[in-house]
Amino acid sequence: MASIKEFQTFVAIVQEKSFTKAAEKTYMSQSAVSKQLKKLEAEIGVQLVERYDREVMLTEYGDVFYQHVVTILENYYRLQETVQELQQLQAGYLDVGASTLPGEYILPSILGEFKTLFPNINVRMKIAKTNEIISMLKNRVVKVAFIGADIDDEELDLQSFIEDELVLVGAVQPKIKLKPSLHQWTESLITRESGSGTRTVVEKFLREKNITLPGSTMELGSNRAILSAVISGMGCSFLSKWVTQDAIKLGKIQQIPIVEGSIKRQIYVAVLKDRYLNPVTKEFIHFIHRIPNTQHNQDIRDKIET
Repeated sequence: MASIKEFQTFVAIVQEKSFTKAAEKTYMSQSAVSKQLKKLEAEIGVQLVERYDREVMLTEYGDVFYQHVVTILENYYRLQETVQELQQLQAGYLDVGASTLPGEYILPSILGEFKTLFPNINVRMKIAKTNEIISMLKNRVVKVAFIGADIDDEELDLQSFIEDELVLVGAVQPKIKLKPSLHQWTESLITRESGSGTRTVVEKFLREKNITLPGSTMELGSNRAILSAVISGMGCSFLSKWVTQDAIKLGKIQQIPIVEGSIKRQIYVAVLKDRYLNPVTKEFIHFIHRIPNTQHNQDIRDKIET
């Protein structure tokens, strides 16, 4: 059976059109190159090259064989790279940045699954506002980021990861003056702070609907803080279903129906364009893109759609 070494020698002969130059390229003697070719031709059962003066030319069989051998070697080299990268996954760091929602509600279980597959990898996640996470990504503090807003930045490569839905919620006990439209809204609205992906998405939604909400507002620094404030009757807020689903089921808050509907958005995976990704980060990105084919992702979608 032909070997990779024989294939490499044959390709060198074809590319250099000379046994002497092929020998130099493969660090072999000229006689060794000739023996490799003769052995390959004997195994294949056809003549692959002919000599014309001092130049080596492919036969008709050799031309067809050469095309296939090049493909075989490309696949072999690609396989070598993959194996080497997987071997490197026996150690290293995965540095992830995430805005509040994906960092607190979506990624912990996903990172846990990745850690199960690669127990020797050290996983580190930083959670902050979207604009701060993007800054960390650009400064190489983190290698991959998960954010809840579509950032228009030429330095970033954004890919959709999963869909999220923001719903308007309020306390159950205090009397909320329900209105069919936000244009008639009189209740106080609790929002995230400036720089938050959630706030960016909500403000864009209100602008597109030409809505200006009256009444005093409150800014809080996390989804959990806003949820607690809503439960306490301090106001209403647009929050992700990831945040609200349990409280709604327990009857602590209510989803408020409005004609404008809920706000759909994407959670994005962000990396820097044209920036080298280490094997650990590349494997993690491949891992999260395989999630839609797993039961875990169905569980994620079930939670969102509940």
